[in-house]
Amino acid sequence: MSDETKTPDEIKTVGDLLKAAENDPGLLDRAHRKVWKVISSPINGEKPEILSELKAPREKNLFHDQPPQYMRFPLFKNELVGIDPCLAETGEFFRQAASGGAMERRILEITGKTGVGKTTWLKLIADKMEEESFFYLDECPHNEHPLNAVPRALRKKIKQPLDDIQRVLCHENIASRLSRFRGRLCRRCEERFQKEFGGKWENMPVKSSEYRLGAGIGMLQIEGRLTEPEFDKEGRVSKIPEDWYRIVDLANGGLLLIDFPAQNSEFCGRLSRMVSDGWFKGRDQTDLWPDIAVVSISNKTIRDVFPKEDALIDRVISVTFPMVMDPVAELKIQRKESMSEERSFHFVPWVEEAACQVITASRLEPDSYPYKLKLESPEAALFYGGGALISDDRKFLVKHSFRELCNKRPKDGTRGLTMRQGGNLMALAGQQNNCVGINQFIRTVREANFENMESDSLARIKKWVPIDKNSSGEYEHAPLEDRYQERAVEDLVRGHVGPSAFIERQEKYFNDYAVHMKALVKKQKVEIRNAEGKIEHIDPNKDFLEKIEEQIGVIGATVDDFRKCVDSNLPGDPPYDFDSHPPLKEAVTKKIISEYYVIVRRAICWNSLDPEKDKAVDPNKARQNLDKIRAELLKARYQPCCWENLLSYARRIFK
Repeated sequence: MSDETKTPDEIKTVGDLLKAAENDPGLLDRAHRKVWKVISSPINGEKPEILSELKAPREKNLFHDQPPQYMRFPLFKNELVGIDPCLAETGEFFRQAASGGAMERRILEITGKTGVGKTTWLKLIADKMEEESFFYLDECPHNEHPLNAVPRALRKKIKQPLDDIQRVLCHENIASRLSRFRGRLCRRCEERFQKEFGGKWENMPVKSSEYRLGAGIGMLQIEGRLTEPEFDKEGRVSKIPEDWYRIVDLANGGLLLIDFPAQNSEFCGRLSRMVSDGWFKGRDQTDLWPDIAVVSISNKTIRDVFPKEDALIDRVISVTFPMVMDPVAELKIQRKESMSEERSFHFVPWVEEAACQVITASRLEPDSYPYKLKLESPEAALFYGGGALISDDRKFLVKHSFRELCNKRPKDGTRGLTMRQGGNLMALAGQQNNCVGINQFIRTVREANFENMESDSLARIKKWVPIDKNSSGEYEHAPLEDRYQERAVEDLVRGHVGPSAFIERQEKYFNDYAVHMKALVKKQKVEIRNAEGKIEHIDPNKDFLEKIEEQIGVIGATVDDFRKCVDSNLPGDPPYDFDSHPPLKEAVTKKIISEYYVIVRRAICWNSLDPEKDKAVDPNKARQNLDKIRAELLKARYQPCCWENLLSYARRIFK
């Protein structure tokens, strides 16, 4: 071999490949190693992040107790949301398999209902794999790994290399790979090795190809049921279908994606033994040693379909993708889906969010949950989004991690409206309204057909939107409207104050509260800078603190406990992260809204004000304020029709 390191295009033999692999061991990667590479590679400079070390408050609440090896991968980050730990589990499977551990001899099973992201997961990996290539023995009918050609006696550590090729085998990048490598040559390649190359295995030719899923080059997806085998009179398999062998040849060196539960048990047993043992009997009953990452993707589990096949079940690592329970994550999914469908309708801001609240609620366990963690469905949805609530006694923040929720509420995300059913519900609202407001969506929910839905899931929907008329023939008030109304009023105030000024005031109130509260608890002065720029020390503003606290019902005996709770959750000095204490964030937001509520109400109702109650109001000024609100919201995400819808709704609630 030449002393020069060859480029991939110049690699023609096994010897060339090993020489090049001294500096680039990735040239030997196939199957699990290649999948791990595409999963873990940075994208646009963004690297994988350890879930338990994420710093954002909501993510910290959700993932702080995840295993330290679980990561968020850039490959999945923007396409699959709300199931980070499940995605991390698939990545960890391939990481361990790539290192030559036990996972290399296991089948990865990904299950879950329609629309949970199984196909997207597959497509993301397959698309990225098609940017990669892999080497195999040229003219091998089975696309075998080039390392199969290295004699087993040379795969152990060589103490005294006798020639250049043995020196290469001793290189750390090569030796570590060979020490665990199990493959052997197929019959045809063994004959070529002996007759054509005279035992010079390093001269055996290799070839490189790019992965292609559709063409079956190093990747193959099996859809539907394979051909059945033939059986003799005693019920034993007498003939294996040709396609059973063919799929192994096509997928060798890469990835085989198959719906195991859709296949017969004989095929599943043989394929699982191949994965576990590393070899199987070929067409002519000679041994073949493929290296394939086998993934079962199905709506059903192997255990459910083959409950008595213990050997098969033991060879499976199962990961279930649940339907998302976080309304914000569901919103991202629905919006992504709507972009691909080019919908002819749209939602008034915050109505789509309200719709996702209903969709995710249907997937949660009932409020009378019989296991370890009983939560009202709105609370559970909040926790799945990484949120936090103040305890009833106002002494501490209540948080539940994703791991805790899954352990104590194992049925969450396993039933209810699927992503597509949720999308259909939203599309139904758009059939009658190009601009869907909250009342239009509530009416759609009441008119929808939920006959085939489980009673518990339907009860969760009714919690937000009562769909049965009362004895007077009328519908009860929908709590979903209250959730929307809070957001709508906030938008109106935000429009009056100005988006940037509103955020600045939120952050100022949040930090001012923390500073004055901490000083009061510690019995210290507050340091401020006066109008002249000089530093002064003043007493904490107790009146300001109380006006913030009363917005969320913190009064009387609960005040001290609430302040201690905030103090313990906001360590250090300001500025503090606005999302680090959700109840305080809610309180300061409500305080700002209360300060401008009357002004906004008069602006909305300027032409129908009460002459007696509002006689001091200047109609022209009120109209100017309305014009300002309209202009700001149109610059944001409101279309003109959305504004008219909001205005009509606001005039009704501000009466």
